Amino acid sequence: MSARPLLLRSLRAPSCARYNSTAIPSAAPPSIETPSTEPSTSAPSFLPGDPIILRHVKNPHKSIFTTLTPSKTTHTNMGTFSHDAILSLGPRGLLTTSSHIQLRVTHPTLAEYLTRTRRLVTPVYPLDAAAIAALLDLHPGTTVLEAGSGHGSLTLALARSGATVHSLDIAPAHSAAAAAVVAGFRRGLYAPRVHFDVSEPTPWLDAREPAWLDAVLLDMPAPEAHFAAALRALRPDGVLAVWCPSVTQIVKCVAALRSGADAVMERVVEFPGGTGEGAGLRRWDVRPAMVRARQGRKVSVAEAEMREGVEVEEKGEEVAEEGTEMVCRPMAGEALVGGGFFAMWRRRAEGELEQVRRGTEREARVKAEKVALKANKEARRAWAIPGYA
Repeated sequence: MSARPLLLRSLRAPSCARYNSTAIPSAAPPSIETPSTEPSTSAPSFLPGDPIILRHVKNPHKSIFTTLTPSKTTHTNMGTFSHDAILSLGPRGLLTTSSHIQLRVTHPTLAEYLTRTRRLVTPVYPLDAAAIAALLDLHPGTTVLEAGSGHGSLTLALARSGATVHSLDIAPAHSAAAAAVVAGFRRGLYAPRVHFDVSEPTPWLDAREPAWLDAVLLDMPAPEAHFAAALRALRPDGVLAVWCPSVTQIVKCVAALRSGADAVMERVVEFPGGTGEGAGLRRWDVRPAMVRARQGRKVSVAEAEMREGVEVEEKGEEVAEEGTEMVCRPMAGEALVGGGFFAMWRRRAEGELEQVRRGTEREARVKAEKVALKANKEARRAWAIPGYA
């Protein structure tokens, strides 16, 4: 029983704490009141420069995204609020605007952060990026090259897997913008794992040793032009992958890597896109609401929304009361975003192709011998040649 309090205290220690591998500090973990700059959502308060989401308490689908700036005042259609007031709150704190609307303040999720930060190019939408990282099967200790930094959304998804990421882009402005996006999420949580460069993939790879990468992901026009350099840089069984907006580009890539190449096709996948965040997902509106019928009779929410003179009151986080009705339907008016085609190949081992060819030739010879033997037996039975059993 005496060990239980120690276990509970260890579970409450901040997940971002760094301990020496040879000795565990004997001091008690910091209390929750201790100010922290660790890149964690468990920090007791917000800091200047933190991106935040302010959600309408009654309708969380309505939200405001901003970056905290001391002494700044933001004017919105839900009212005016001061950033200094938010800096004194913790996550999920309540803020009342000048229009007497309550907003709940939280850190943005990765998907919210990527879809609402300023962009120079169209991003790989968050759930598409997460699926790509999962297909590449990255983990801590692996190294991946991303050609096409873009908005930084795919870069963050790759870094989140624990891999070391080298991100290239030929446009200095895009590379700098992607680096800022990576540094701005969770106070730079994943920034140490990512290295940005401005270069084409082929000369960048040719300047380095062969067989040192676990994966190469080409998110750029004409990716097949860089296949040779990518295959030289990959370790045996490493992944060569492409992300393209159309299947015709995938066809060109497949044609460039025919059976005699140093890679074998593993899969081609279509991402159908979705509403808001990609990956084929469809958001639904599920919430309690109350109808205020001015005609004096009970009206359903569906009927009320199609009639004049009837008010539908959002209930949001409030406790459901008598007369409330559940709204349950797909979200209307949302644009279809994301989508594309993903293809991946595996790097052959040294001499693997020759072994495959010899094995194929041997298999063909054995098959031909079996066919000839069977034909010979059938001929002997048909002609009943004397002297044969």
